[in-house]
Amino acid sequence: CGQFGVQLEETSDVGGGSNIGFLDPNDYTEYSIAVVSGGEYTFEARVASQYASGQIEVQIDGMSHAVLDVPNTNGWQSWTTISTVLSLSSGKHILRLFFP
Repeated sequence: CGQFGVQLEETSDVGGGSNIGFLDPNDYTEYSIAVVSGGEYTFEARVASQYASGQIEVQIDGMSHAVLDVPNTNGWQSWTTISTVLSLSSGKHILRLFFP
């Protein structure tokens, strides 16, 4: 086995589209975000897992803001929503989802 990195696949989740999967330890995804008005924002992630040991670390500009536990949903395409509240300043930021 080796680390193959984050991969996209078609999703069976409501609304269709794609999801990321095949995550290995220390994989991550990054997004450029623009916050118009500073304040508290709810971050939500749709997750699916056959195991209960996964986590998502939410980083903003290289600093950890939250660690979310990914529950066992009994399947790779059985979805639930997890969330946290992030305090963000206005301006451009890098949102990184790190998978420890």
